[in-house]
Order: sequence, then C-alpha cells, then structure tokens
Amino acid sequence: MTRGRLVALLLLAGIAVLATGAAAWIRAEVATVTASTTLALAGADVAPATTAAGLVLLAGAVALTIARAAVARLTAIVVAATAAGAVAQAVQVVRNPAGAAADSAATITGVAGGVTAVTVLPAAWGAIGALVLGVAFAATAGLAAGRWAQRRSRFDREPAPAVDARSRAVDDWDALGRGEDPSRGEGSVGRKEDTHG
Repeated sequence: MTRGRLVALLLLAGIAVLATGAAAWIRAEVATVTASTTLALAGADVAPATTAAGLVLLAGAVALTIARAAVARLTAIVVAATAAGAVAQAVQVVRNPAGAAADSAATITGVAGGVTAVTVLPAAWGAIGALVLGVAFAATAGLAAGRWAQRRSRFDREPAPAVDARSRAVDDWDALGRGEDPSRGEGSVGRKEDTHG
C-alpha cells in the first residue's frame, strides 16, 4: 500500500477514534442522596486512553508523510502499541460497564455505588472498531515503510550529471580548438612551440 493511502487511512482512523471517544459510551442510572439520575458517560471519561490513542494516530500519520524508513517503522510501532493499549482498555469497559460506570459516577456525583441500570451505547463499539483499524493501518505502514521511495533532504548532494559520449566528443573538439590536448585530462594545455628564432 502506498504511503499516501496509509497516511489518509490513519488520519481517518484518528478522527473516528476522537469522535467516538467524545460520544457517550455508557448510560447509567445512579441513585444519589436525594433522587435517581441518569448519567451519560463519554468514552474519554471511562477509557481515557482512547483520546490519547486518537491523538497519537493523527500525529503518527503526519510523521509518516516525511519519515525515512527507519523512523517510519519506529513511528508505526509506537502508534500500533498505543492504539492496541486503548483497545484493551475499551474492551474492559464494555465487558464490565457497571464497574466503569460506578467509578465515573462516584467522581461526578460524589457518591460511591448506587449504579442500578447500565447500557453500553454504540459509540463504544465504534471506537473499538476504529482503534482496531488504527492498529492494522499502523502495522501495515511499518511493514511497507522499506518499500516507500525516500524523499531527498535539501542537505543531500545532488548526483553529478552523467556525461554521454556525444557531449564528451564536443568537449574534446572545443578543447582542441583552444589548443588543449583532451587526452591529457581536463585543464591540460598543449604549448605551441615557438618556431621563430
């Protein structure tokens, strides 16, 4: 896969992760001191690694646009590992939404426990899907980095232009016209003998 396509896919994955991470993942009924209230807990609240992974996906995509092969591989490893860690945290949330809701509800309401009904919302599954794709795209980038054409740095020397046989013959002819001997190398000047006594 080309560099440009993988960069675009990583950008899309990062945007999707950030969007789904900002949405509500869990709806919970929480009993407070005075009444029962419904809380909508965002992915960023119950799985903070999701937001971090989204930002890393975006930063990694930008870095891959200019990175050489070795740096591209290292970037891909970091991005894939970060997204994989976020997947693990998100899966833990959907496997135990009551526990995640209880922790967040206690922080928000100041009352421990009291979570009665918990629902996992579609955004949680969307975030997991986007994170898994991010891992896959980053891994593909790491494998493909060695095949990408390397961009030249402005500090790299330009290769010397090749001189073809015709250009060399013209140069030799011009050298003869100037009184130089082309067989003696560049800058060699054949001195004319002074025949006047």
